[in-house]
Amino acid sequence: MENPRKLLKNIEKWAKNKPDLRTLILLGSHVHKGQTDRLSDIDLYLFVENLNKYKENQDWFKVFGPVWLAVLNEESDYVGWKVIYEGGLLVEFFIYPITALETMRDKLPEHFEPGYDILVDKDRRAKQLPQASETPQPPESPSVEMFQKSLASFWLNAYHVAKYLWRRDLWRAKHHDWRLKDDLLQMMSWHAVLKGKQQTFTAYEGKGLQTWIEPETFTSLMTVFGRFYPADSWRALEDTIKLFTQLSSKVAEILGTDTRDDLQEKFMPLIKDLQTNPPD
Repeated sequence: MENPRKLLKNIEKWAKNKPDLRTLILLGSHVHKGQTDRLSDIDLYLFVENLNKYKENQDWFKVFGPVWLAVLNEESDYVGWKVIYEGGLLVEFFIYPITALETMRDKLPEHFEPGYDILVDKDRRAKQLPQASETPQPPESPSVEMFQKSLASFWLNAYHVAKYLWRRDLWRAKHHDWRLKDDLLQMMSWHAVLKGKQQTFTAYEGKGLQTWIEPETFTSLMTVFGRFYPADSWRALEDTIKLFTQLSSKVAEILGTDTRDDLQEKFMPLIKDLQTNPPD
């Protein structure tokens, strides 16, 4: 596959010659020069007159190079194609009806805030979009209600992990363990905003996590993921609970609310009992 910048130029030239494709916008790391590597995705937003035309066939994106894999994603308001070209370069095409630009003019989507480049704008509609802040948008500070819901979600998932480890239902335990990690990621992001005063990061999928959490928190993460072995999974559960409770206590202090210590007092003895007393 040719280099990403050349591929982008070819797509831009193609878009200019497609009558029904009215606007093409580039998002992601390629907007900012010097912030990409050989596997940096190319994120493109296409605004078209006929959405089904880009959903029902694959010929249009095959003209840009040999395709290894193409996966269609249909949402209520757009069609998405994830296309991996020869060599491993991923291009994500997000295809919207032209009318979607009107909504974006009223409020710029959060994922546009780090920056965007208008590559094609035949009707000059995209020129009316609000200016991007040029920085990633951190999560909003939680309300007390949101924080309390997060505590409840965490202990519910911790309970499920322990229950299925006790039953030796290891795959199901891992399923709930990932939900537990989502709860942990949420708490880490709130801690970064409230305690660390971080204002230019995104918590999406933990992107760049090592740059916005405290070094000691990052070190603690080294042990929260366990192998499939029961003993290692139990150890990882213990370390996940330990890190979550440390962070949540600091967030609770800032919010002026409690950490529901009663939940820890109820569930930890049960988890310990399940770990030390497997079923017959």
